[in-house]
Amino acid sequence: MTFGEVVLVCAANRELVANIDRLKGTRFLEMGRGGIAGMIDEATGHQHDQCAEFCAIVYDLVWVRLPRVSA
Repeated sequence: MTFGEVVLVCAANRELVANIDRLKGTRFLEMGRGGIAGMIDEATGHQHDQCAEFCAIVYDLVWVRLPRVSA
């Protein structure tokens, strides 16, 4: 499994994202909101910053702890 796949699985798990928000004080559950707020987030780069922060958290909390299987 690649890191990108792990990020997608984590992002699809609403309970995990809600707990990350609670523990880290982030607002990832609000990412991807539509309408004017979503356009503003995208235009200001806020959405990109949030995605980068989410990836960093997933890397620290999930990716580095996954056991590696040699092929």
